[in-house]
Amino acid sequence: MCIQETWLNSSLDFKIDGYVVERKDREVGRGCTTFIKEGIAYKKIYRSNNVECVSIQVLSIHEGIRIIHFYNPCKEISNTILEKVMGNIQGKIIICGDFNAHNGLWGSKNTDNNGIIIEEFTEEHLLVCLNDGKPIRMDIVKGGMSCLDLTTISAALAGKCTWSVLKDNLGSDHWPVVCEIQSAVQKQNVSQCARWGFRQAKWEELYMLCEENFKNIKLEGNIEEKYNKVVGGIISAANQTIPLIRDNGKKKKSVPWWSEECSVAVRERNKAFWILKRFITQDTVVEYQKKRAAARRVIKIAKRKAWQEFCNTIGRETGMHVVWTIIRKMNGINNYKQIPVIEEEGKVAITNKEKTEVLAKTFAKVHSTENLSDKFLNRRQELSRIYEYIKKQGADNNMDEDFNVFKLKKAINNLKNTTLGRDMISYSMLKKFFYQR
Repeated sequence: MCIQETWLNSSLDFKIDGYVVERKDREVGRGCTTFIKEGIAYKKIYRSNNVECVSIQVLSIHEGIRIIHFYNPCKEISNTILEKVMGNIQGKIIICGDFNAHNGLWGSKNTDNNGIIIEEFTEEHLLVCLNDGKPIRMDIVKGGMSCLDLTTISAALAGKCTWSVLKDNLGSDHWPVVCEIQSAVQKQNVSQCARWGFRQAKWEELYMLCEENFKNIKLEGNIEEKYNKVVGGIISAANQTIPLIRDNGKKKKSVPWWSEECSVAVRERNKAFWILKRFITQDTVVEYQKKRAAARRVIKIAKRKAWQEFCNTIGRETGMHVVWTIIRKMNGINNYKQIPVIEEEGKVAITNKEKTEVLAKTFAKVHSTENLSDKFLNRRQELSRIYEYIKKQGADNNMDEDFNVFKLKKAINNLKNTTLGRDMISYSMLKKFFYQR
């Protein structure tokens, strides 16, 4: 999903649930952003910083598809700029965006210099323009229609694509364009981690069931076998006393301030736009501008009201993490970030497991002793010899003391909850066990 004129900068965060974001911001205004559906394998292609362009390659089963998202802020286009944006025009490629170029080839009433250059560039590189002449932008002030958003693809994809314009403009002066391609892409499973519902937990029952499950476990024997029995006993008891919460796939409200009044105002704005599209008169233009201003006002009031209600609940005992969590929710910020495809030594890592392997090998290589200087290695060997000597002399050393229950309890009490691991045992469970003892 490609969006132009985002008006974002490095200090502003904007995300859509279920999508990964790749952005190209400007210091002042405009900019463009590409949203990639979570689970789709892709890698980012870096281009010149002088142009507003986001370029990615979506990995398909046979050959990758390069998607180039370009925005031209009403400037003159040249072959040099297009070459910076496109790079090597080979293979399967899709070029889309607001080029601010007019040409009768894609339905404009007149042809300008930008339109001529793009037409010649398209013919030279055997590209196909999918625009069928339908208007994509409405000038609210002048009441005219224009075709500024272009979709150009390589000839190899032309027979597999369908191009259409949506009826709902979503409050913009540009209509969304949909380009569907009949091509299978590589995906990876993106599943939300399950979590325990500790608010409904029955801790006393959990403790009693664990005590019962641990009765037949003996300390002697294989350590791995004993570990599996302990973990199995805890999970068996937890399944009976703590509900396990999973993502049910239902759409959640992206921001806490959204209300029914906001939905009504947006519907009224869209209705006024549809009337304007059918009958472009001074009255319909004024009516649409009123409805659009009303929708903005309702949304602004809803934001202010939600923030004031939250501020009224803040007290001395309110933690800073609670405040920052609400601030992020108010701004629609989602902390989840999908890692793009990683390419290392000619191999492409697509799945999360493959990416983890690449990161682990890179981390191990960076921290390998091969990167240490001879001076550091000699010093470490010297300290090791000193430590062995002190140990042989029988000197007291806290590091050599036996690890006991007191130290274990102290370590667990200082831990904070983190994402559940493979064993599905959280630190909250371990803390409760010690509190019950």
